[in-house]
Amino acid sequence: MKGAYIFIYFLTISQTLSLALATLEDTCKKVAGSDFKFCVTSLQAIPSSQAADAKGLALIATNLTIANYTHNLAKVRELMSSAQERLISSPQVEVALNSCLASYAVGVSDLMSANAKIEAVDIDGALVNLSEAWKRPIECEDAFKKSGMGSLLVKEDGFASRLVTLALKITVLIIS
Repeated sequence: MKGAYIFIYFLTISQTLSLALATLEDTCKKVAGSDFKFCVTSLQAIPSSQAADAKGLALIATNLTIANYTHNLAKVRELMSSAQERLISSPQVEVALNSCLASYAVGVSDLMSANAKIEAVDIDGALVNLSEAWKRPIECEDAFKKSGMGSLLVKEDGFASRLVTLALKITVLIIS
């Protein structure tokens, strides 16, 4: 008899996990298009995503983006420091890096505001903040283009753009 209870317990758990995974995958199918695998693998990295609804997934995606933007800020500071140490920095690169530093700093603030608004279910406000944050990696890339130099942050800016776009698209689902 005890074995039957354990079987029912594990059956219930596996069905619940299967439904949660379906929810995560369904959400990614709705928002990610050709970036489906990126969506699923990014969100699955956070254990709570398995049982999250659209609001929970929007918060997870926004928090992942905050972590990414914070990492990019550190990367910019590292590039600025190494350029100063080696004295190889051109004025154009310095201007571009300063622009990236400012863009990502504002982006973190935008994302933190978006998170608070998602929590408060002020989705319109959250979408405004996420839209502002969406511009930040583009601003960084544009700064390098204006400098006439190749970007030192192509990979980082590209990944940041994918994450913030994911957060934006999932947040839209909350109102639908």
